[in-house]
Amino acid sequence: MKKCIGIDFGMHNLKVCYCDGRKNYKVDLEGRQQFDLKFSPNVVYYYENEEGDLSKDFFTSQKAEDARRSGSPDYIRYIKRTLQQEKWSRTVCGGKYSFSTEDIITDIFKQIAFKMEEYRYDMTAPAILTVPVVFSEIQKARLRYCAEQAGFSVHEILTEPFATIFSDEICDECLDIDDDEEKYVLVFDFGASTLDLCLFEVSEDSVRSLASAGINFGGKDVSDMIAGDLKVKLSETVSELIEAGRIDNAMADFELFELAERMKNNLYEESETPETDDVFFGEKVVLKQVNINNMLEKCGIWEKIENLTEEMLESVDEGVEADDITQIVMIGGSSRIEWFREKTEDYFENAELVGDPEEDDFIYNSVALGAINYVNEEMEIQNSLPMSIGVDFGKDFEIVLNRNTFYSAKGKRKRISVDYLEKNNWKIRIYQTLNNTRRAKITDEGVLYAGFFELNSTLYDTDSIYMRLSQTKDGLIMETMQMKDDEYEITEPSLKLRTEV
Repeated sequence: MKKCIGIDFGMHNLKVCYCDGRKNYKVDLEGRQQFDLKFSPNVVYYYENEEGDLSKDFFTSQKAEDARRSGSPDYIRYIKRTLQQEKWSRTVCGGKYSFSTEDIITDIFKQIAFKMEEYRYDMTAPAILTVPVVFSEIQKARLRYCAEQAGFSVHEILTEPFATIFSDEICDECLDIDDDEEKYVLVFDFGASTLDLCLFEVSEDSVRSLASAGINFGGKDVSDMIAGDLKVKLSETVSELIEAGRIDNAMADFELFELAERMKNNLYEESETPETDDVFFGEKVVLKQVNINNMLEKCGIWEKIENLTEEMLESVDEGVEADDITQIVMIGGSSRIEWFREKTEDYFENAELVGDPEEDDFIYNSVALGAINYVNEEMEIQNSLPMSIGVDFGKDFEIVLNRNTFYSAKGKRKRISVDYLEKNNWKIRIYQTLNNTRRAKITDEGVLYAGFFELNSTLYDTDSIYMRLSQTKDGLIMETMQMKDDEYEITEPSLKLRTEV
C-alpha cells in the first residue's frame, strides 16, 4: 500500500481520509476528543479578535456555530458553488476585508493541513481531490491551486462517483466477481450541490468508467424548496415579526432555511419518520415526508434524472440499457430521501441497491475512502472524460473530443487557419459541455468555459495548422501539427491548458 490523502471537498461537508501505507484512517478535523465525528461542515467564520486582528474559525467551533445561528454575514458556507464565477468576492468584518473564492478555499485547506500535521500525518503524501461530474477544468484547476497553496501535493483529481466505486464496502459488493463475468454498475451520488451519475463496466481484472452525467441539483436545492413552502405557510407570522422589528426580510429567509435544513435532517438522517416538528419564533411547524415528495414531484426533478440517465446510456458505444444494470450504489446525504430511492428501484427493475443508507460511513465517507483506495487498487482502471470538449469559433464552438472518451485517447485532428489564430493572439479557447451536440453557442446553458491554449507563433510557417486534444490525469493536453511533404509533423507536442487562475 502507498501513502496517500483523499479529500472530498463537499459543498456542505468536508471528508478527509489518509492511508499510512498499512491502514486507512478517517481524519477527524474537529479534535482528538471527537472520534465519532467523521466529517465536518465546510465553513469558515471571519472576525476581529480583541487586538483588532483578523481571526478565523472553522467547522463546528463555538464561535463558528454562534455565527451560524445568528446569521452573521461573516460566516461563509456553500463556497464550492462559486468556483466557476470569474470575479466572485466577499467582504467581511463590516467591509474591512475582501476575499476571493481562492482566498477562502485556501484558508479551509490550510486548516485541514494544520489538523493533519497536528496528528502527524505525512503531508508529502500525494493527495487525491474529488469533484462533481459537472465541474469544468476551471473549477478543478482552482481547487487544485488552493490545495497546493495550503501545502498539499495534488496527484490527481477524480470525479466523486468515480472515486466512490473503490471505497471499501462498494469494492466488496461490486468489484469482487467471478472469472469471465462482466456487469454494469451505476453510481448515483446525490450530494448537497449536485446529482452525479457514473456507469461502470466491471470484470474480474478491470474497471471501466463508460459514461458520466450530472446536474446542478442537490440537498441545498431541496432545502430551498422546503424553505419556500414554509415561507408561504408562515407568511402571517413573518409579516408580524417584520412589522414588530424583530427580524428583517434577510433574517427571515435565513431562519426559514435553517428551519428547513433541521427538519429535513430530522426526517432522513437521525431516524426514518413520516413527519417531524420544530418551532419558528414560538410557532409549531410540522413537516411530513409526503410534503417533500409532493414538492419533488411538482418541480419535475425525476423527469430530469430519467432524461439524463437515458441520454447517458445512449451515449455509450456498447449500447447499455437500464435493464442491463445489475447494481446501483446510492451515496451522498440526499440519497437518504426515500422518494429518490423508491423512484430509482422502480426505474432500474433488475438492479440491486448496494449499501446501507443508515450508515454514515457509507453515505458520507465513500468518496474520500475511495480516493485513497484508488491509488492502491491493482485492477486495470480506465477513466473516461465526463464532458465533451469544444474549440471556440467566435460565437459557437465545435466539439473535438467527445465525452466518454477514455483518458489518453486522442481526439480527431482539427484544422485551424493561421488567420483565425492571428486574430485571437494565437490563443485557442476551450469550452466544455455535458452533451454531444456538434455545434452550440458558447452562451448556451450548460456550456462552460474551460481555459485556453497559447501557441508559439514563431514555430509556424503555413496557412493553417492542425490540433488535437487528449485528456490525462493532469488535465487537457493539446498537440499541434503542420503539413510537411504531405505528412503531419508535430510542432508543439504537449501544450497544457491555461485556466487563468
